[in-house]
Amino acid sequence: MPQKNVVKQYQNHAYYHAYNHFVDGLELFSEEKYCQKMLQLFDRYLSSSVHKDSTGMAYSKLVDKVDVVAYCLMPTHYHLLVYQKADRGITELVHRIGTSLGRYANANISGRRGTIFETAFKAVPVSDDSYLWHISRYIHLNPLDRNLNYADYAWSSYQDYISSTTRHDWLKKEHVMRLFSSSKRDYAQFVADGIVMHLSRK
Repeated sequence: MPQKNVVKQYQNHAYYHAYNHFVDGLELFSEEKYCQKMLQLFDRYLSSSVHKDSTGMAYSKLVDKVDVVAYCLMPTHYHLLVYQKADRGITELVHRIGTSLGRYANANISGRRGTIFETAFKAVPVSDDSYLWHISRYIHLNPLDRNLNYADYAWSSYQDYISSTTRHDWLKKEHVMRLFSSSKRDYAQFVADGIVMHLSRK
């Protein structure tokens, strides 16, 4: 379970659990197109490929500033495990993605205007390797809160963790998997071992 304290200044070479909720219980990520858009935005800013806007200008690349280590997109909110490598990496990534996703949502929802998030995003520092393990598990088990099967949930990074391949080159699962000697089986068991504890907090 995430800790209660949040910070506004983010240290370099440190991990954080970042999250935010949509305003008024908006279930944006219950629709596939918005989940796909979110993943496309990660690709835009963090992949090795160059992406350009409608005028031909290349989007800023944040790959040298921040890594996305794990994620889960739930209908009303998102969770990210991120690693900041350079100043303002987390802030820039979350701001750019949030702004772009908001514009996309407002363009596709009739009568919708303004921010799609209820507050500014929050981020909790991940203090040590043990907490890094546990927060990755907490993120991947989130679908259980909606009585969904976390193991085949399409909008989290869990399947990347237990697969020999990664669907997205911007996802840096090695930050966590190095702690399991790269054993997919050990990680899957570790996540499964947390099911009862996760459900008990509901």
